[in-house]
Amino acid sequence: MHHCGRCRIPADNRAYWIAKLERNRRRDQKSRRALRQAGWQVLVVWECQTRAARRAQLHVRLAAYLGKK
Repeated sequence: MHHCGRCRIPADNRAYWIAKLERNRRRDQKSRRALRQAGWQVLVVWECQTRAARRAQLHVRLAAYLGKK
């Protein structure tokens, strides 16, 4: 549910999937908040960002996150 263009909600039982994805979003948001409050830094990497076409971009992002040049 990050709007990259690859996300597709199944046509069958659409209401179920929308509700499920929304629950997942809220759960993940709550988990990230709890981790930050516990002193952790959080980086979200979506599956689509690991594909070959976006891999170089991800490497730059990971290096910046980890504080490497």
